[in-house]
Amino acid sequence: MPVIDIYDPALCCASGVCGVDVDEALLYFAADLEWARSQGVDVQRHNLAQAPLDFANNPVVSAFLHASGEAGLPLVLVDGEAVLNGRY
Repeated sequence: MPVIDIYDPALCCASGVCGVDVDEALLYFAADLEWARSQGVDVQRHNLAQAPLDFANNPVVSAFLHASGEAGLPLVLVDGEAVLNGRY
């Protein structure tokens, strides 16, 4: 199974699905991730506000942030390779 890492922008909580004005894309994305996990996929999320060292310690993510900045997030890696950015 592939390993999927999602590097989220700074969100108020780990999932981004909290508060009074919830982004529907995040709501659907969180549900999709739970489904993938239930199928045995290794999915990890990294929130810039809660785990900034995860971003700094990954060379792919660090280089991406240097080139694109936080505006390019979210960044999705599959088996360590960037496959999607800027949307869920």
